[in-house]
Amino acid sequence: MALVRVPYMYIHVQYVYMSRTARSGASELTRQHVIDAAAGLVAERGYAGLTMRALAQRCGVPTMTLYRHVRDKQDILGALADRVLAELQLPEPGTVTWQEELAAVFGSVHDLLLKHPDVAVIAARQPVAGEAAYRGAEVVLDALRRGGIEGEPAASAFATLFVQQQLLSSAPGSLGRRHEVLERLPRDDFDNLSRLGAVFLLRSTDRHFQDGLGLIISGLETKARTRAEGQ
Repeated sequence: MALVRVPYMYIHVQYVYMSRTARSGASELTRQHVIDAAAGLVAERGYAGLTMRALAQRCGVPTMTLYRHVRDKQDILGALADRVLAELQLPEPGTVTWQEELAAVFGSVHDLLLKHPDVAVIAARQPVAGEAAYRGAEVVLDALRRGGIEGEPAASAFATLFVQQQLLSSAPGSLGRRHEVLERLPRDDFDNLSRLGAVFLLRSTDRHFQDGLGLIISGLETKARTRAEGQ
């Protein structure tokens, strides 16, 4: 086999060119570019395919360069989740009652998480602290204030509503296996679950979500009325 000699100068020039290209890409990179590239990767490979190395390759920079613009992968996931939340359909201020406003906001979140289930997983693992998320929170807190619920009770109500829609927005998935487990449970120890049966397993349907949301809002309404009467 014949050996091919590559001139040292050629290798040196190529190295210098690649280094300059990387430096040029790094100088032009912004946080917006990084998040855009991350969104592209997720669209192609899913959230599991989003790694800092793959993202750096997509941006054309060394991996460490990314950390000038984002803290870590969790920071990127939070930004991507906030982009999805920007699609929320929020009611026009002053057009509906505070109860209807709460139902509208969390109904929209419910629909959005059904469309983007990975966002529910992200939100469960870390806070989604972006402008879109805070815009939705502002609408909810304003609705609660109009209903007479302010301060720490408002924060508690928001947390309860958010967790409720997260849990009930998850797709049923593996229903058959879960039903088999339910059937094997000792009836004496799980009387209530046995009575509900498949109804409990199908609690992620839109009807059950709306019913559960209505119960929580009714409870908030009762609490607000009780507080007002006690003042």
